[in-house]
Amino acid sequence: MRCNSVPQLLVLFLLAGAHLVLSREVQIAKPESRTQNGVHLGFDLNAYPGDAALPVLRKTFSFGGYWLSAPPGTKQNTWVGKRQLMLSQKFGFLLLYNGPQSSELKSPSQAAGRGTADAAKAAATAKKEGFPAHAIIFLDIEEGGRLPAKYHAYLRAWVDELAPAGLLI
Repeated sequence: MRCNSVPQLLVLFLLAGAHLVLSREVQIAKPESRTQNGVHLGFDLNAYPGDAALPVLRKTFSFGGYWLSAPPGTKQNTWVGKRQLMLSQKFGFLLLYNGPQSSELKSPSQAAGRGTADAAKAAATAKKEGFPAHAIIFLDIEEGGRLPAKYHAYLRAWVDELAPAGLLI
């Protein structure tokens, strides 16, 4: 993957997100929060907001980011097991997995191994949580700028692991 392909990945993420939000499979019900111009608003929180907050959030948002791993800066994932409750409130989902920092990747081969392992964990968690087979999983990369070659090895392994399973990025 060349350095100039990072913008292409961003476009792919955005297109996949639009597909996820607007897909007939994923859209649970006619969103109450739909605006006149057809925009769907979503929320993204690292910590699960709490069961009581869902009805209030649903008044504004039609989907939420749903972490399949511990979110950035945290040690545990408070989203696990909340899919059914969110479904009962008619939320759609944006599946998220926390990618590593470049400093955590020591070499291209170690990065590739981690990319494969992380993708397998993301797919297993998505399946365990009851998400459909062709759900799209977004890899959250918190650092900006150009990614080093070892990160590109991680990304290639991530995609190679998820693509055959029908899951994306």
